[in-house]
This record gives sequence, C-alpha cells and structure tokens, in this order.
Amino acid sequence: MRFWTPFFLGIFICCVLAGGCASRRRHLPPTSLTKSEAPLPTLSVETVISTIEAENESTLARLWEKRAHEGLPSDLSLGAGDILEISVLPGEILKDFAVRIGGDEMISLPLIGNIHAGGRNETAVEEDIRRRYAETYVRNPHVHVFVREYHSRLAAVVGAVDKPGVYSMTRSNDTILEMLSQAGGPTKEAGARLFFFPAELYNAANKPVEVASSTATIPASSGAGNSNRLEPLVISLKSSRVNSDGGRYLTLPVRPGDVIMVPAAGEVLVDGWVEKPGSYPITPELTVLGSITAAGGLHFAASHGEAKVTRIGQQGARIAFFPNLEKMKRGEIPDIPVQEGDVVEVFSSTPKLIPYGFYQFVKSMFHVGAAVF
Repeated sequence: MRFWTPFFLGIFICCVLAGGCASRRRHLPPTSLTKSEAPLPTLSVETVISTIEAENESTLARLWEKRAHEGLPSDLSLGAGDILEISVLPGEILKDFAVRIGGDEMISLPLIGNIHAGGRNETAVEEDIRRRYAETYVRNPHVHVFVREYHSRLAAVVGAVDKPGVYSMTRSNDTILEMLSQAGGPTKEAGARLFFFPAELYNAANKPVEVASSTATIPASSGAGNSNRLEPLVISLKSSRVNSDGGRYLTLPVRPGDVIMVPAAGEVLVDGWVEKPGSYPITPELTVLGSITAAGGLHFAASHGEAKVTRIGQQGARIAFFPNLEKMKRGEIPDIPVQEGDVVEVFSSTPKLIPYGFYQFVKSMFHVGAAVF
C-alpha cells in the first residue's frame, strides 16, 4: 500500500500537468488584444513588413527629393537671434561691432540706423550696409559681416547621444549624420534606429520644441486624422554606407527646426515555450531568432513551426504575423529584426507534449516516492 499510494498520486499529478501543458499559453502584456476586442489581422511576413515600412519609406523619399535634389541656396538665411560681427573700413567707423538681429529681423548700426537682416544672407546684408555708408559717410567702404553665433539655424539632437542639445547649422547642406557627430554620436545604449521630426511637419498650431539636456518634447499634430501625435520618420542607424537605405537617409540635409531623436534600445517580450520567458533589451541587429536565443532557446515541447509576433505599427495599429522558425533557421525566409514593443510568442508542439507529459509524470513519481519513503 505504501508503494501504490505515491503511484496513484503520481498519476493524478501527471494528468494535471499534461492537461496544463496541452493548453499552456502565458498571458501576454496589456498591449495584446483581449477576446472582447477585434482579432488581429493575420498577414504574411512580407505584407506586414511592407505595411509598416511603405509609408515611412515613401515620406523619406519625398523629403529626400525636396531637400537633396531641389536647388538649395548656397547660404542659409539669417534670422532673429543671430549675432553678427560687423567691420567697416577704411578707418575705424566700425570694428568687430557685435549686434543681434531682433525679433523684427532688423539690426541697428551707428550713423545709418536700422538695416533689415532677417531672411537674407551675409552677402546681401554686407551690400546693403556698404551702400548706406557710401551714400553718406565713406567713399567705397569695405564691409565685412561675420556670424558670431547662430540662433536661428538650430536643430535639436536628443536622446541616447553623448552630448544631447541644440546645435547650429553652419552650411545649407549639413546632414543628419553631421549633426549626430556634433552631438558626440550615439551611445552604446542607443537603439538601431533614430526618429526624425522634419521642420516641414510643424505648423502654426504646434507648440515649439522644448529641448532639455537629454529630452525633447515634440508638439502634437493638430491636423486631421486618427492620431493627434506627430509621427516621426524612422531612419536606420545600422549602416553608414551611402548606398544603403540607412546611409542614404543619414545624409539627408537638415533644416532649422528639425529634431533628431535617438531612442535607447527598447525591449522585446519573449513569451510561451522558451526556457526563460521575459523581456530582453533590443541590441542592434537583434532578430526574432536572436530574441528566442536570448530567452534560453526553445523549450523541449516548443514548436519549430510558426511563432507569433505582435507589433505596434506607426499609426498605433497592432499587427500580428506568424513567421516559420524552421524556415528562418534554414535561410528560406529572412529572419525579422525585432522592434521596441514587439511580443514574440512561441507555441507548443502537440506531439512533443506526450513525451513531455510522461517525463513530468516520471519526475513527479520519483519526487513523491522520495517524500513518502
């Protein structure tokens, strides 16, 4: 009797475990849809990737055409807040005279009064000053205008960079990559992408961009649509090669008012039949298979077929797709890079549940028998 008691108890425990294994599904985080919500659309990997990236790519391409291939001025215009250093020769009528462009875009100089400077380049301002002095005080004056400080040509670089803040543009063709360089480049905690907020997307109803030491508050869009957020453009940081997508858009010219935000690497949640379910930081080049490896690899009873990836699209829609793990391992389909907020769920394999249940049964018998004897 002492033997049969743990035996029948072991059978009971085994049945409970087997039943639980057959229906084992770990709870997904609050971002997952519940039964009362509309089901997630089931799309192929190719369709999902196209859906997420098509609009972003299209907008980047249009912005590239506008900024990189249209005729650009050789000099950016001066603006309110810029500090000019002006010298007028011969003599010392003015020498290294510093003046700030006011909110009315005017500067005031001795003897000649106000000069309009905002919206013009240095050459135009020099010519106007030369003409005004030549008409009244000096024959053939030589005028030199130097911009000591730019305050109207600022772009913000914030987030996971070495020196976040606002930086001056000294040329009309300064690029995103060059602005990142001014900010010391991405830190080791940076993610694989940056968020780019072009100045063209702002309008009069937006609040100004507030830049702190390491953060920026992006204004909400007041335009029509389903979202009140100003959606950023996403640019890859994985490669600086000009002939790659990431490299091409990293050489996109910046404009005053642009915001470049480098987010820290986020996390991906790996759930289901893996050895160590949980959240894992996203490092550059991390993929679905890589995230499963980070979670300790597939459990004995895991399916090597389809897994489920839930992703939040750019417009906030939740999209689910089901890549085949075995095909990705064999290289028949591409391994998919994960993004911040992704949920990777590994399913169980029904044929493997039977030997797994038997293993748990035997293991339970030994544990219970040892406790009884």
